[in-house]
Amino acid sequence: YSPLRGDTHLLGPLAFECIRLIDSGPRSTEVLVAEVSGLVADEDRRDLLDSVQSVLRELQNLGLVTNDPA
Repeated sequence: YSPLRGDTHLLGPLAFECIRLIDSGPRSTEVLVAEVSGLVADEDRRDLLDSVQSVLRELQNLGLVTNDPA
């Protein structure tokens, strides 16, 4: 649920875990990848950076996370 917009969103497991981690404090994409790597099978880890980047873009488009380049 996004209290700013009043929208409800159905998140997949990766998006949920990224939101959960970001909620406890800002993280870089690389740190998120390392922290969620245990959620995917070994053969899928090579694509994990792309998957996390895609999830973060989608979450940004929905207004659920922001990008802090600092």
